[in-house]
Amino acid sequence: MIESWRINAAEALSLIVDDESSVRDYVTAIVEREQFRTIEAENAIRAAHIIENFGDAIDLIVSDIQIPGGDGMTLACSVRESFPTVPFVLMSGFAEPGRETHPSISFEFVQKTFSPETLLTAIGKAMKMMELRKQAAGTD
Repeated sequence: MIESWRINAAEALSLIVDDESSVRDYVTAIVEREQFRTIEAENAIRAAHIIENFGDAIDLIVSDIQIPGGDGMTLACSVRESFPTVPFVLMSGFAEPGRETHPSISFEFVQKTFSPETLLTAIGKAMKMMELRKQAAGTD
């Protein structure tokens, strides 16, 4: 379970981005157990469209790194420009991406295949990090 410092999950909206429907279904099931509402995208173009339409109403993004139409790291960069406090979790079946190539992007990473607990821990860390950023910026 995600720690109690997180936002009110009954009002929380998550975006799950992965080209594999089975992975989207798995991640969706995990976050919905935490009472998040979810929107799914199968590629970067659809994800960008959803972000454009929902904006800062999105409380969490979980994205695969390798997705059709772009990649999760580029998506994270784009989101950070417009919505710097949205928690972001990247996932991949490959090694963790080098943070040195994008030092301004804060995100958590989970290696596929992962347990629900591993994903929830990463989500909790990402949300805590963004909450601290909001407090530091005085936007909370």
